[in-house]
Amino acid sequence: MPQLLQQFRASLKAFAASTSTFQLLITVPVSRSPSTSPPKTLYVLDSSFNPPTTAHLRIASSALEHDPSGSCPKRLLLLLATQNADKASKPASFEHRLAMMTLFAQDLQSHLRNSNAASGHPEVAPVDIGVTRSRISLTRPLLSPSPLSTPPHQSRST
Repeated sequence: MPQLLQQFRASLKAFAASTSTFQLLITVPVSRSPSTSPPKTLYVLDSSFNPPTTAHLRIASSALEHDPSGSCPKRLLLLLATQNADKASKPASFEHRLAMMTLFAQDLQSHLRNSNAASGHPEVAPVDIGVTRSRISLTRPLLSPSPLSTPPHQSRST
């Protein structure tokens, strides 16, 4: 655990000094080889993780276990905002939260392995852990409407 805390401390320091708005820090399980195919579905759980709770576990496992599209491969991104307007960085420091998120990811995968074994599906989605400067900076581009699409409530003129 001390080595993991030191790794996260260094990663957070490098992130703070960069101009990046997002950085992926670790993937659980740690893979020796890169994934051969990109995920078809990416779930993002954006939270303060102060601490990770059973509610986080239920949300993540429910999304991964009950994916209506049934698409594979899929991934989960646990996202921690380092500039959170509604919560202070106390009582847990960011590096401690990231360590708890890593343990949470391991517990989640164990839960999913047990659940998937019962249903005959051995695959367990990788869990990425990342940081962003703020929730707004990451989600803002997703809120802009595409100029090529027509909103469902508007009809196209003929």
